Amino acid sequence: MAENPVSPSVGAVPEGFTSEPLDSGSPKSAPESSPVSPPVKPPPAVPPAPVTPERAPYIPPATSVPPPGMPRRPSSSGRLLRWLIVVAVGLFIVSVASLFWSSPSFRDQDVVLTLEGTDRAVSGEEVTYTLKWQNNTKLELHDMSFRIFYPEGSVVLVDGEPTQPDSEGFEVDSLQPGESGEREITLFLVGDKGSIKTATVNLIFEAGSLRSAFEKEVRVSTAITDLPVTVTLTAPPTSVSGQPVTYIVDIRNETEEDFSDLRLVVTYPEGFTVRDVSPQPDGSVNTWPVPELASGAGKRYSIQGVLAGVEREAKTVTAVLKRQVGGEYIDFVRADSVTLLSSPLLSVRMTVNRSRDYTAHAGDTLEYEIQYTNNSRHNLIGLELGVKLEGQMYDFSGVDAEDGFFDQSQDTVRFTSSGVPDLASLPPGKTGAVGFRVPLKSGFPGGGGTQAFFVKATSRLSTPNVPTGVDGNEVFAQDVLTTRISSQPSLQQALEHADGPVPPEAGERTTFTATWEVTNPGNELRETTVRTTLVPGVIFQGGATSTNGASPAFDPNTGQVTWNIGVVPYGVGAGLPKYRASFQFSVTPSVNQQGQIVELLGDSVLAGTDSFTGQVLQSSVQDTNILDVEDLEGDMR
Repeated sequence: MAENPVSPSVGAVPEGFTSEPLDSGSPKSAPESSPVSPPVKPPPAVPPAPVTPERAPYIPPATSVPPPGMPRRPSSSGRLLRWLIVVAVGLFIVSVASLFWSSPSFRDQDVVLTLEGTDRAVSGEEVTYTLKWQNNTKLELHDMSFRIFYPEGSVVLVDGEPTQPDSEGFEVDSLQPGESGEREITLFLVGDKGSIKTATVNLIFEAGSLRSAFEKEVRVSTAITDLPVTVTLTAPPTSVSGQPVTYIVDIRNETEEDFSDLRLVVTYPEGFTVRDVSPQPDGSVNTWPVPELASGAGKRYSIQGVLAGVEREAKTVTAVLKRQVGGEYIDFVRADSVTLLSSPLLSVRMTVNRSRDYTAHAGDTLEYEIQYTNNSRHNLIGLELGVKLEGQMYDFSGVDAEDGFFDQSQDTVRFTSSGVPDLASLPPGKTGAVGFRVPLKSGFPGGGGTQAFFVKATSRLSTPNVPTGVDGNEVFAQDVLTTRISSQPSLQQALEHADGPVPPEAGERTTFTATWEVTNPGNELRETTVRTTLVPGVIFQGGATSTNGASPAFDPNTGQVTWNIGVVPYGVGAGLPKYRASFQFSVTPSVNQQGQIVELLGDSVLAGTDSFTGQVLQSSVQDTNILDVEDLEGDMR
């Protein structure tokens, strides 16, 4: 038999390897060991012979794993996804860059607004503020509206002329990128030492085509550090109504400069009656010229009189030293003082129609009540009460004083002990009351001016019988009550046929003209409007006109027609022409309205605010229909 070659197989013995027979019967003796013996190096490992499988397993290509160290090859779907992401990011960057470069960015902080001025000044000193504005944006600024709010009590020079406005506004049409502007504001600051005076500037503007409006505000504060001339005003801290008081005004020039062309003006509180002054004023009871006031010099002024009012009422007196600027006298230095009225020996208090703040209307009847009280510990005898009536609107022919009488020569209602026993002898603590009625005229007098819009009643309770221990030659109490008279605006409405069948026919359009007329014989009206509502089926046709600017406008969302008049001066329709406005509307009756009255307009309402009394006034015309048309002929068919 031929010799078979040796094929590597599992368990083959490598060349040079010697095996010993195994003795399963007796244990093999262990080799002798020494304390230290070098480790025996194992023979190099021989890799096992490869095994040839009977059949290689199938591995799908998509899940094949590359050998270590080789990059994984992406699939076609993964490459497509990465490409789409890159393209999207690129398009986003391009669009953002295009937006950034195609329209300039805007930051309102790049619109610079500054107001420069001194932080301290002497009262009456001329100061100058510098207002600056600059456009550091890339857009044009337009419709720039500036409003300057001046410090309280300041005097502003406008073209060299002194004025005292609370604020002033001006406009700048446009400001190109990089452009700037400025304006100087010159004024005199007046105030007490240590007071802070603040000027404020507000700016509202628009930028480029941006829809929003922007607003900025700056301000500067100035402290009054000194007074060039001191003005000291002395008044009694407390007084009893009806008793004499004395005011003393001292002025002194504490600077090294001489002053000239000064003027002292003292404003007395309501209820003060001047009895004596020193030195004598120049043609007035409250104004003194001061031609010269040298450095270190001073002057004193004394005013004596009687102060009347109600208990716990604060009465303020004011002294203002003025100097001449541009031919006008402006405030230089001022001082105030307050006197508090304590409980008097007598007190008297009036009400009209049960109120101290009643607002009357033309044609009203005013019912006055006068309450009197003896606050002293003395029995007061021989009293007389008089109420003087002042005002063009009183109708004196209708005065009704049941317990008194009307003195036509003095326009005064008088009460004596013959009609009111209390006035013969009024014990301590006793309180009583009297009253009378007086009507107001039904209309305002033509050309009456502002005095036609209020009436004034002054009551005075007095006796010459002064109790022992009380100073003076008379005991009296006084009260003043001013009643405002509100205006009575009126609204008239007329409807006229304009086009189409009359009376209206079913399916046919008929057009009408509505005309409003407003009269205002009383106080000036502000925020005045006239409104009406078109009933369903009525169509606004336009044709709106007015005699005073704004014309009626229609709001389709509410169905209202509104005439925004604004201010209606005193005398419109009474010396001045009436305010008039008109508009057209149409109606096309339906067949179901045949023979019926067709409604046209809802209530027409005139509303405005009385500038004197602050009341909201209204006048209205009730809803109208086809029968209210003035030139309508025939009957509805």
